[in-house]
Amino acid sequence: MKKTLTILLLSFLLQNIKAAERFIFFNEKPHEANICLSSEGIIQYDAKEHKGVIIAIDNLKSDLQKVIGHSNVPIIIGTWGESDIVKKCLSKDKATIKLLDKELKGKYEKYIITTIQNGTEDCLLIVGSDKRGTIYGIYELSEQIGVSPWYWWADVPVQTHKNVYAKSAIYTDGEPAGKYRGIFINDEWPAMGAGANSTFGGFNHKMYEKVFELILRLKGNYMWSAMWNSSFY
Repeated sequence: MKKTLTILLLSFLLQNIKAAERFIFFNEKPHEANICLSSEGIIQYDAKEHKGVIIAIDNLKSDLQKVIGHSNVPIIIGTWGESDIVKKCLSKDKATIKLLDKELKGKYEKYIITTIQNGTEDCLLIVGSDKRGTIYGIYELSEQIGVSPWYWWADVPVQTHKNVYAKSAIYTDGEPAGKYRGIFINDEWPAMGAGANSTFGGFNHKMYEKVFELILRLKGNYMWSAMWNSSFY
């Protein structure tokens, strides 16, 4: 009987997985929302996480500060099969463990965003099948709260909100349809070259840091660098 109930629960959860439609709402709590991102809490992740994931987490903190004024939110972030904090939070939730293992194990650049209960607190969970999957999940949340991937390059304004609510469900984009997705910095002079010189002092690591962030926020994974006198090897 217990096994039958577990199978039925997993079947229900699998049917409830959604593409990354809108799951963030502002100011008025939507139906089936069980978490307010402006409530007290912390962003939890392993110190041993991939460096790129930690950079994205730092950007998420900054994004949340822009939108709701602070970053103390109940969010748990980790890469599946590697994150101790995720394992600990799900240690008693066997159904969710089975679900995430089925959906993420061996998958390419896939993320899942959902809500879980950590002790007595409802939390938002962002977990990826690999480091870029985790990064894409982080930036999906950033975009849904209103921070455009183009906030820096195109000066897209960020609107502030008093409250940010997450609707309870399981969200994912699935695996990318194409393996390589990115940007080719072609014919960089004079426009981008002049901008890079005046803003960063050239086509240097500070400029490429902004390019890499843009690509990852757009869920890309490939960059063909500037060529002419700005090439690097």
